Amino acid sequence: MSDVYTLFHAESMGSVFTLAVLRVLDVKHNVVLLSFDSVAKKEDTPEYHQLVAASPLAQFPTVIAPDGTVLTEGAAIALYLHDKYATGTQWSTEHLSPSQLALYYRIMVFIPANIYPTFTALDFPARFVIVPKTTQVSEEAVCGWVEEKAKENNKATFKLLEKLLDTVENRTSAFALGTGNASLVDIYITLMAHYGPPSPHGWMEDNCPKVMACARETLKDPVLQQVFEVENKFAAQIRGPLHTE
Repeated sequence: MSDVYTLFHAESMGSVFTLAVLRVLDVKHNVVLLSFDSVAKKEDTPEYHQLVAASPLAQFPTVIAPDGTVLTEGAAIALYLHDKYATGTQWSTEHLSPSQLALYYRIMVFIPANIYPTFTALDFPARFVIVPKTTQVSEEAVCGWVEEKAKENNKATFKLLEKLLDTVENRTSAFALGTGNASLVDIYITLMAHYGPPSPHGWMEDNCPKVMACARETLKDPVLQQVFEVENKFAAQIRGPLHTE
């Protein structure tokens, strides 16, 4: 049996987190690269059919383990890979205090439970509404309302993430848990920092400075620089200053 994982990945999508975890843990893997737009349109390609055969929701990320087991959900995949491959590495949670470990799990679940749904509502507002044919309001108008509320909720949940980082006592670094080394949750936060509310005035810097500091510190890792800055082309600028004089 092969010991290689297969990752279905789309550039700059949530699967970047999984790709980064595979890389920092030095796990053997192949990448099936797809276009998010192509998958959203359900275009008839061999890669699309391979993806939906594994994951009917056509999710990024979807991972096929060496034994054929299918894994989805970024946080779940990260925790699975951690348990199998992180022991003895800087990425292991074995050195965390009870309070740090509690925050680790809290953030790992908070992100997909609270932040990610706001992105889904922004990208696919029609999924969340049914407009009766008898109403005089158009579906376009209703979807616009969904998008506006999603933008509001997006900012609110990022502020809550910032407050979670504020709970760390005796912080000795910019990493999420205040530890000397990055953890997998720092990689997840770094992905979220790239997705933060766009603003010419640096909304994330003004409202979530600890989130941004965490991302910048995490991206000092050369492996993560390769994944985030070379292989995936994010519009958001993280390591450099967002403000211009």
